[in-house]
Amino acid sequence: MRARRAAVALVAFALCAAAAARAAPPSAAARIGAWLPQYYLAPDPSGRQKYPVLDRSHVDRFVYGGGIIVGYGGATQPAGGTYAVTGAGTKAYNKARVVYDSAHRIAFYSVGCCSLWSIALASANPPPGSVARADLAAAHTQRGFALGDTVARVRRINGPAVPLPVPAHPGLTSLSYQVNVHAPSCAQWQNFVFRNGKLISIELVDGC
Repeated sequence: MRARRAAVALVAFALCAAAAARAAPPSAAARIGAWLPQYYLAPDPSGRQKYPVLDRSHVDRFVYGGGIIVGYGGATQPAGGTYAVTGAGTKAYNKARVVYDSAHRIAFYSVGCCSLWSIALASANPPPGSVARADLAAAHTQRGFALGDTVARVRRINGPAVPLPVPAHPGLTSLSYQVNVHAPSCAQWQNFVFRNGKLISIELVDGC
């Protein structure tokens, strides 16, 4: 009888715990992750979407904070970034670090793990919680891209590409390029998002 009661109690406890988990509000890390200005422009795995292909000389990295370099071959996350969890990807690849410039409303973040990283600089409204601060006013890429650039300037540096609508974001368009780093196994995808012809997000996705 005692064993049966114990089993019933364990089942009841498990059901209550599951219900509590479902009802629990999102954690601070999840709230920050949901706030990140991600546009999900990863390459189409079906191969239907063909991006202009560039050679390895077009590999790019971010530069901020007086010379800190983040990107291919270097650091994969902004220094001292606040931890966040996004809703995209598996548990191994949805961990993020982010810093924020409140004066200029710019976020700089990295999401990923191991051999797949998405690193982005983007315009962003204030976060729903405390996020590490950084001066991002002069942040740019080594090849010369910066927020506020025009479509024409991106094309002048990277070459022609067809503007595409950004899924789930009416009014936004994007230019995307594939850089073959170690073809065919490793590449960098460069995604540029525009609002009213001005660059509001630069995303560099490094993957193997």
